[in-house]
Amino acid sequence: MQHILIINLDGPDSILLTAPFIVSLKTYYPASEISFLTFGEENEYSKLLPSIDHFFQIEKKKIKTFLKGKIFPDAQAINSLEKTLSNICRQNLDSIIHTGFSLEGALLSSYISLKSITSNFYGIKFESTKKLYPSNLWFLIQQSLMNYKFNPLNPTEYLHLGNNLFFDPQIPRRNSGHKNIGILLPTKPEDDFLPFQTLVELIDHLRNSGGYFPVLLVDFQKINREYFTKLNRYFNYELEIIYTNFENAKKTLALLDYFITGQSLLKYLAHSEGISIIEITDNMEAPLIGPKNIILKKGADRIKGLDIFNCLEGNFYFNSVDLQLFSCSQDRVGYRLQRLHGKFSFNEEISRLMARYLVGALYLQERDETILSDIADFPQKEASEWIENQKNLNNEVSGKLLNILRLLSLVEEGDSYKKDLIVNLDDLLSFSNSESLNAIPILIFKYKIEYSPINELKIFENNIFALKEQIQVVNSSIRDLEGQVWNKKKESLIKKAFGNRVNLNEELPQ
Repeated sequence: MQHILIINLDGPDSILLTAPFIVSLKTYYPASEISFLTFGEENEYSKLLPSIDHFFQIEKKKIKTFLKGKIFPDAQAINSLEKTLSNICRQNLDSIIHTGFSLEGALLSSYISLKSITSNFYGIKFESTKKLYPSNLWFLIQQSLMNYKFNPLNPTEYLHLGNNLFFDPQIPRRNSGHKNIGILLPTKPEDDFLPFQTLVELIDHLRNSGGYFPVLLVDFQKINREYFTKLNRYFNYELEIIYTNFENAKKTLALLDYFITGQSLLKYLAHSEGISIIEITDNMEAPLIGPKNIILKKGADRIKGLDIFNCLEGNFYFNSVDLQLFSCSQDRVGYRLQRLHGKFSFNEEISRLMARYLVGALYLQERDETILSDIADFPQKEASEWIENQKNLNNEVSGKLLNILRLLSLVEEGDSYKKDLIVNLDDLLSFSNSESLNAIPILIFKYKIEYSPINELKIFENNIFALKEQIQVVNSSIRDLEGQVWNKKKESLIKKAFGNRVNLNEELPQ
């Protein structure tokens, strides 16, 4: 039996975001015994997670006190920590998994790992140098790309890959009869996730359709009574409104077939239960991605209730033009966003898709041609401009990298070469803030050298040569896309020349 400890001290959102990962752990290791450690103030959230056998907690004030000093301050503090965590440290742990990024979580991960020397560790902890460092490549990539504009993977995918699992989301529920549609209600008067008029329109469409039953949910007792009273009065007090709490959350979600939500803790639980989600958001930083999920990005105009109803129906015809709509497309890593409707920045869309393609090429030894095919369907002008811009950036980066390699062989001959090396290195690292595809390997290189031992020239050289190889993969990835776009153009020209009468699988007349 596998004994697994999960540590998360990053707050309710991060705790509940681990739910799909825990489902995967139980699928891969059905006989495992899973424990969960969090702050006492957030222990009720951890109890909402599926398949947890034991719950442990630590006082937030106690761990914060430790962090005011050094990482491992003095004997008295260590003894106090040992008393607090004695039940955990006595367990025969096979794996310790830190699913967050907080200093507190890293501290506890480091301490428990020292006490459980035979266990495997996954995540972020402190090394002997008292620096934060990830346990493996995937956590290193996640740390490196946290602020990258086109981060190619979502947190659930990083967590799975970092633990040698592949993300296999549950199949959405299918109900042949009436479908219960959970709708999250706004909790503050200024919350425009679903303005009153939009909500009224949506409920009207659901009630009149004959196939849907609206269930209105309040997120963990955050009640906006004035709003609810007004809404219920409008519908003659016939609405089903459930005030969700820690005791009834799972039972409530078990009734639903779809969940329409904005920023909500409930959405993470719904996601782990295999409930299809329509998420309405102002930004695309961390939408929930999974089978049958739909993401609506709001614009300046109000989303109409009919737009949301059409998403349920699978009819993507909208009254609101000022919105963007995404579905989720499966690939080897998990699910990625796929645009369906709205005005898009093609430059951003191509950059986001190619970032995912590059990570696959670099670290999974897999080039996902479905990504290239999706980009080839974009307007050719935008795709060609993106390719040309990236090729120019790649040439710049390659030139600076070759110059650094040349200077490395000369640094022992004088200080002037060292200064030139530093200047060229700064120029190279400046590309980490750009929209260049090269930013991905450069950010990872930057993270490695910042956390390498000081004055270790050999480690620096090894990282530079590794970066050189990765820049070559960037170049080949751009060529892959260029070839796909050209093939699409050639196919279009053939169809046009022969009036769409030629079967492209047949040989053309000589």
